[in-house]
Amino acid sequence: NKTKKEYTIGIRKYAFSGFFTSPFSGLFLYKPETPTNLIATRMEQGWVVSWQGKTSRYILQYRRSSISPWNTISITGTNCTIPFTEYDIDYTFAIYAVDDKGQYSDAMYVYSNSSSKTIYVWETYHDGDTQPDTPTGSGSTGGWHRDLTQNAKWVSKKEAHRITEGSWSIPFLTSNGVRLGVLDDTPDDVTGLSAYATKDGIQIQCNPMGVGAKNVVSSFEFELLLEGASEWILLSSFTNSSFYAFDRSVDGYPEVSDIDGSQVRCKVKNTYNYISVNYATASVNTDSYGTWNVLPPDAINAQSANRAANVTWQRKDKTPLGKDIYGISFFDIQISKDGTNWYKPAQGKTGKVSEDDWKDGA
Repeated sequence: NKTKKEYTIGIRKYAFSGFFTSPFSGLFLYKPETPTNLIATRMEQGWVVSWQGKTSRYILQYRRSSISPWNTISITGTNCTIPFTEYDIDYTFAIYAVDDKGQYSDAMYVYSNSSSKTIYVWETYHDGDTQPDTPTGSGSTGGWHRDLTQNAKWVSKKEAHRITEGSWSIPFLTSNGVRLGVLDDTPDDVTGLSAYATKDGIQIQCNPMGVGAKNVVSSFEFELLLEGASEWILLSSFTNSSFYAFDRSVDGYPEVSDIDGSQVRCKVKNTYNYISVNYATASVNTDSYGTWNVLPPDAINAQSANRAANVTWQRKDKTPLGKDIYGISFFDIQISKDGTNWYKPAQGKTGKVSEDDWKDGA
């Protein structure tokens, strides 16, 4: 009897340990494994929620605060997207695994902390026929609305952690606004175009574009016509500057005369693929461009001692007109006894070798 009693108690203990209470169904003998790695990521239009588990069906709950009621959805798979119902609000998420018998696991919870400084892109829209004022706050006043509708003609964006933070961009046309011809979408002509030659190429720049939706730039279409060339070189840029680097195998090491007379021009393309009407034009300035023609050094001095010569000189980095001299990388030294026959001294020789040995050359 004693053995039978201990066996019965053991079974009861085992059975009792397998029971658990679920908020959905009450008491079960067995339960699925609790899901793991529950992650809720705040995106522009809602929450992307994912987790890991060993069942095919799950119950996801979420709520905005500890006193709010839970929202409950049934999901097949291990991820889903929940649209925002309110912006700038923290949420709590709970995930339960459900097995084939309809039994529920314990819950795994995650709390979305809005103190995280993740940056999101926010958009708001306007249906007006003329360019509206820049939106403020959450972008839902003054005719602005957060939903993209078929009547939306204007859009404004900003990058911020919360929709109430940061500043909205100047309104610009949606593709629908362009189609409906809300305004003249042709961008203004480029102004302030200039270019100047440097040692390594030609720097080109212009003024930034003016305000307004039509002047939101997609690209600056810079073009360069080198002196003596017949074809323009296209140098597209997302900014209001560009640089043409000399191709030494093609352009070589040009002098002022090879660059003087080169021309640049530019149009701009906006985000609606409209291009400005007229080219801005300019000549390439060579006033500060130097030369690759080196000059002999100054103040050459040679002193001999113990069958050796100590030679010094002054390097010339500027022309008499103050222009830079490019490309000095080494000096060619030659020695002569009679001023007629010159030779390079052999490298690695000491002053104790014969004169003929020195005439081997470098």
